[in-house]
Amino acid sequence: MAPTFKTWQKRRELLQLAEKSFGITPSVIKHHQAFALAQLIQRNLPNPTSKSNIVLATGDNEKLPIVLEAATLLQSDHCQPTIVLLKNRDEHSLLNREVFKSYQNYHLQYFCLEEIDLNQLLKTIFNAVIIIDALFTPEFSGKIIEPATELIDFINQARGLKIALDNPTGVSLDSESIADQTIKANFTLSGPLAHENFKNPNISALSGKLIISNLGLPSAIFKEAGINYESKPL
Repeated sequence: MAPTFKTWQKRRELLQLAEKSFGITPSVIKHHQAFALAQLIQRNLPNPTSKSNIVLATGDNEKLPIVLEAATLLQSDHCQPTIVLLKNRDEHSLLNREVFKSYQNYHLQYFCLEEIDLNQLLKTIFNAVIIIDALFTPEFSGKIIEPATELIDFINQARGLKIALDNPTGVSLDSESIADQTIKANFTLSGPLAHENFKNPNISALSGKLIISNLGLPSAIFKEAGINYESKPL
């Protein structure tokens, strides 16, 4: 059986070791996660030769650069990614617009959830063949407020395939708490190891099929951390 993380902090410590001992920076790790996400999306497009609308929804500063880079990798004549930005995840946070500005030269299609008509949002979500859920971190366990609650409802009602990044919205992996409103994913992409609480049947029911990417980390990093794991690409 593959090893797991007991807490998200343990994952953070392993990534810090990767930077300290092997020079693998957080930006490189995010690049690998973005590539893995784009690869998973491309594998699940219903018809790769016809125009496909993809929605990537995020309100988290850690996941924002992953979502943006994945969108740039996907953008083509056959794939139109649209990014839904939740500027205020809750009353204590504000999405980092400086990170988004660094991707403006790619002419990505995006809108802010707080500034869009709900009918337009509904149409955008329902026209998507794949929807990426990257709204909250795996450690988030606060109260989910509007307009995020409305976005969750729209995503759950949509027919498109749902892929969660690290965790389905509304699921706190460390505490195993599940919010009143959650997104039910078909797939969850995480890494470089799985969190052990994905074994919780209530969480696994919301996570769908769990896909683990090594995020570009070689086996030597796991060995130095005392983890018996043979690293393999997605």
